[in-house]
Amino acid sequence: MTDFKQLVRVFLTDKIRIVGSVITVYVAATLLSLVPALFNGPVFDKCWSNLMLLYAAGWGSVAALLAGALLAYSNEKVYRTNRYRLLPVSNGKLYSANLFSSFLAYILVFLAELIFVLIYYLFNIKTVRALIAHSFAGFELRLSLILVFAFLVGLLTMVFWWSIASLVHLLTATITRTLPDKHQLIAQCLIYAALIMAVVRTYFAVKAWWSQLADLPFMVTSVNAYLSPVWAALILLVLTLVLGVINVWLLEHQVETKQ
Repeated sequence: MTDFKQLVRVFLTDKIRIVGSVITVYVAATLLSLVPALFNGPVFDKCWSNLMLLYAAGWGSVAALLAGALLAYSNEKVYRTNRYRLLPVSNGKLYSANLFSSFLAYILVFLAELIFVLIYYLFNIKTVRALIAHSFAGFELRLSLILVFAFLVGLLTMVFWWSIASLVHLLTATITRTLPDKHQLIAQCLIYAALIMAVVRTYFAVKAWWSQLADLPFMVTSVNAYLSPVWAALILLVLTLVLGVINVWLLEHQVETKQ
């Protein structure tokens, strides 16, 4: 049987290459966005780090979505090709190694964004410390908890959607194999319609949660609100595990490979 670590290394090689390309474009876009400021003056005053952080945050969201989509596509190629499915490994281990390698690769995107945050912090240490002391005095532990779990929620949200994408892909493959041709299109449309509804509902739920998170003083000082990132992370983890069980079952009993 193929070792789990070996599988992760094999998958990670391709996925780091994908994420590396996205990070390169992200850093280049952020730096190029500062070029107009060279001629307008803000780069040379005390606000240049604010401008850099603003551009880094904007391009960072694009980079995170792009990396997530490319990794999702990479994940799905694994489940339908003989190159991986014919390896001497269980479907559960194959699925877990594939998802875990994407998780590790995706962390690199967040680390790249964190570099710009650290640069901002290094040039604004007094300002940041004064802000924390003024707005979060006595609640430093809660603030740390919120930020850590907000980071974890961001990662788990993407893993959750990778699991959703795998479920839709594997269900579609199963339907294509079992239904007559005239019924395949109808069934696929129903699956995609349900997926779109789930995406829309989740989008508004996440948007409401992030709008609450944006008010950090409220989140930190509230007795219950500061725990919402913890509950969000736990709920996403449970849902991802449930979807994983379903996806592994589909791989085991329904989905055939293609060359």
